[in-house]
Amino acid sequence: MRPLRAALAVLLAALAALAPVRAEAPGEAAGAFAMPGGLGESLPVLYIDLDGGAAPGDAPVSGTLRYVEPGSPNAVQAPVTLRLRGNTSRRFPKKCFRLELADGAGQKRDLPLCGLRADDDWVLNALYSDTSKLREALCYWLWDEINSCGRVAASSRMAYAEVVLNGEYHGLYGVQERVDRKQVGADKRAGLLYKVATNERPTVQALLNAEGDACGGIELAFTGTEVASPWAPAADYMALLLGEEAPGDSRVDPDNAADYALWSMLVQARDGRFKNQYIHCVPRPGGGYALYRIPWDLNHTLGDLWAGDSPRTNYVAYAIGEAAPDDLAVRLLAEDAAFMDALRARWRALRSGPVTERNIMSHADALFKALYPAILRDTTRWPACGMGEGSAANIRDIGDYVRAALARLDGYFGLER
Repeated sequence: MRPLRAALAVLLAALAALAPVRAEAPGEAAGAFAMPGGLGESLPVLYIDLDGGAAPGDAPVSGTLRYVEPGSPNAVQAPVTLRLRGNTSRRFPKKCFRLELADGAGQKRDLPLCGLRADDDWVLNALYSDTSKLREALCYWLWDEINSCGRVAASSRMAYAEVVLNGEYHGLYGVQERVDRKQVGADKRAGLLYKVATNERPTVQALLNAEGDACGGIELAFTGTEVASPWAPAADYMALLLGEEAPGDSRVDPDNAADYALWSMLVQARDGRFKNQYIHCVPRPGGGYALYRIPWDLNHTLGDLWAGDSPRTNYVAYAIGEAAPDDLAVRLLAEDAAFMDALRARWRALRSGPVTERNIMSHADALFKALYPAILRDTTRWPACGMGEGSAANIRDIGDYVRAALARLDGYFGLER
């Protein structure tokens, strides 16, 4: 047994004596759970009570939120709706949610939660298959460190809170900002924002002929009021991916292309080579758009690999595989020798700045230390959470991964350390 898992077993046994729970099979509904000790001491708590004690479903369910900061006797209260979100994550007993806030008149209400921006629309990420609870927050932080283009390529930020749902402790959640017009500062008149939600890849012609809000796996997340041809930049992007001549004059920003390629290779974002991206289209003075890609949905990172439908692994397994350049980087590396030079120069700069083992692991260790009591409470609440054989389980795995990935990319770019 790994050292951290041995320590977890001892501590969980002690916690179980105070708040015994029934172990659950991965697909089994949760039973009643007593409120654990230590709740609210170090993390915010979201108390969500749905009307009639209803369970969240695909349709929004109304209720009330009480938001309490650590150590505060006061609560912010607001009407809310809660509904399920996610695809694969719906198979797990601990669900991901979308939380929307309103005021007393039923109008959208912006509130700053967990130190993040003020907004009315939030993602509650269950983090079910990751016992470390760090991977996604760490990868969003790494993108913020690597992103040289600023707000136009800003992704989500993740903070943490514990959730009490209908009077019962529901566990540790990642509270996330959505990637939307507000997050990236999209132009209200001429801006565009796409979400690449699936691996269904439309042809260039299909995009040029597209109507509505989706074409293949690409969705319109925001369209400016004066945009006449909302699918034209997406057609240019797909032409570049397919090695075809672009029909228009929109192009991927070269600095963003290098940033995304290096981030993807560093964190082994195998599920973000084409899908799980946003594309922010920023109008250029001379016409057309500069395209900025933004990572999203980062659970399959830092050694976490899809392992099929086996509940023994919660559908994931841990492995340090080969570097995973995104599909655009693969195309650019094959067609443009200068892109390799740009990647090498950017990697050298990053290794002299934020992308060091010390910087990454200092951030990860501090985060893990702050979360550790909540991780124990969450694991007691959901005993099968992430504990499958081979799962990416703990801070030691992340440290091993980071060391191996940095050495791998240093060798790839011929950088001696």
